[in-house]
Amino acid sequence: RVKSFKVPEESGKAVAYLLEAPEKKADAAMEKKEAEAKAEAKPAAGAADAAKKPKEKKKDPGTELVVRDLATGTQATIAEVLEYVWAKDGTWLAYGTASQAKTPEKDGAFARRTADGVTKTLLSGLGHYKSFTFDEKATQVAFLSDRDAYKDDPAIYKLYHWPATAETAAELVSGATKGVPAGMVVSEHGRPEFSKDGARLYFGYAPPPAPEPAEDATPPIK
Repeated sequence: RVKSFKVPEESGKAVAYLLEAPEKKADAAMEKKEAEAKAEAKPAAGAADAAKKPKEKKKDPGTELVVRDLATGTQATIAEVLEYVWAKDGTWLAYGTASQAKTPEKDGAFARRTADGVTKTLLSGLGHYKSFTFDEKATQVAFLSDRDAYKDDPAIYKLYHWPATAETAAELVSGATKGVPAGMVVSEHGRPEFSKDGARLYFGYAPPPAPEPAEDATPPIK
């Protein structure tokens, strides 16, 4: 089943659609059994208080993205895509992947040229890649990623920039960048946006998010 689809704003030559993950009833049953086994093996309260475990990080894996040329009927399938966006004129498609736990090295940000299918790896490594945006002329892309701090708690995002003439993206802004107020970091909830002429890039900043509670922490009283 199709989860979402997008067409370029100024071109009707191609469409990209993201598929839902296939149902895995057997896996669901196995996960339930594993959860029950963990619950039975949970240590006594005293031992848990003595050494609280950090909460295990979980990352939703991506699903298949189909890119179809509407004129020729040809299509390409890209695995493990979580987020994607077209350039206005349809010349480029930018997307981020989130892999299964067994293949964390496949996480990354990519740009695929529509004319020939050439794909550039903008940034890669275990982490989240999100909020992709093109400028009006499809000559540059901005996006957010927590790759450099993914294993930290909290994981802090940075703003990255990729001009179409380059092979890879470069870090543009972090919490340590001059001009960012002290104690602030790049906000993961604000989508970057280029000015009309592409000369400026707007983004949000905010205080660092709170750390995740320990896996066996006592739930807050409501």
